[in-house]
Amino acid sequence: SQPVVILNGWPSIKDAFSKDEILGRPRNFSAEILLRNKENFAGSNGKIWKEERRFAFRVFRDLGYGKQVMESNIKDEIGYLLNEIEKRESELIDLDRLLDPSVSNNICYLVFGRRYDYDDPIHKLRETFVTGTFRLLVFTTWLFPFILNFHKFLRVTETAKIMIKAEEFENLIEKEVEKHEKDLNPADVRNYVDAYLVEMNERKKRGEISSFSKSFLVSNSIGLFAAGSDTGRSTLLWLFKMISLRTDIQEKVCKEIDSVIGKNRLPSWDDRRQMPYTQAVINEIQRWACVVPLNLPRKALADTSILGHFIPKGTTVIANFWAVNRDENLWQDPNEFNPNRFLSEDGREVINTEPLIPFSYGKRACVGEILARFELFLYFTSIMQKYKVELPFDYEINFKSEMSLTLQ
Repeated sequence: SQPVVILNGWPSIKDAFSKDEILGRPRNFSAEILLRNKENFAGSNGKIWKEERRFAFRVFRDLGYGKQVMESNIKDEIGYLLNEIEKRESELIDLDRLLDPSVSNNICYLVFGRRYDYDDPIHKLRETFVTGTFRLLVFTTWLFPFILNFHKFLRVTETAKIMIKAEEFENLIEKEVEKHEKDLNPADVRNYVDAYLVEMNERKKRGEISSFSKSFLVSNSIGLFAAGSDTGRSTLLWLFKMISLRTDIQEKVCKEIDSVIGKNRLPSWDDRRQMPYTQAVINEIQRWACVVPLNLPRKALADTSILGHFIPKGTTVIANFWAVNRDENLWQDPNEFNPNRFLSEDGREVINTEPLIPFSYGKRACVGEILARFELFLYFTSIMQKYKVELPFDYEINFKSEMSLTLQ
């Protein structure tokens, strides 16, 4: 057996996630099965985690991560989405069916240097991999690895289907990597896969022993592609659900869009500086919906302490973000959806953001945070600029959640 500590308050999470001793990741048996024992940087520790994560950040920065080129790619993808919505203007539109492949394509630009059509099989396989894998296997067995001993007795048919789809998804990613390997030009690095292959080959030439391998590349690509789009998509869906009910909030957002952006151009990332109310609405949906209620487990790599409490080496540490977002000591009436909690009294500044950590906190925070922030603002404002979001007649929203990688 191993000790498990659940952190339910912002002070304890901030203290724990600021410590290098709690940067570890416990072994995840089900992920090992689904990825056929392939490691990736999200689940690795020590030197491997440091060099793989550092490399990913450097490559993304070199590719324009957080800059104009990334914004341009997102806007291009939003253009495809708006065209698809326009084709269906006379119909009831299921935004999830369009947002899922659209948001996913933004990761594709970074990882593979391309987008996929919305009906491409890779999107469906990714969706199945994320929802099925995390709902059925991953988080549960991180906490209770002994469950795998009974795995063959638990929903055998569904589990087998998920594992088959996971293998199909992995095979598609492997083929994509092989295409890049054949066309590789070290003088023209266009995406993460290209950069990784160049780095891997250079290390081999120097005779270095490192984690860089095609196996690691495939696993990293799966992790980025599979998980990188789910948080943003889920948050956007909760956002559109909420404003379809809160027409008062929707009207204020549209008024701010009309005032700052108008109707003749697409929103830009810089517009957010003049749009505090829209930013506050996005912050509040991240707090209220809390699409990642439990942080992926950490592991204590050495004896340490959290707020003075002894934590022995090997302890699994889990942050309960849901509890923080519902903490009455941090938020007045925390169960109410109220964007004004993030605004100054005059409504001109965004405030009170420190306890809000939708992308986790510290050195293990989400690699895709900047991309997700760009997506949330640009997708939300681009759709609200052109459309009013309403529910179908006599339709009631069910706010009950299902646990996958995110709350759905």
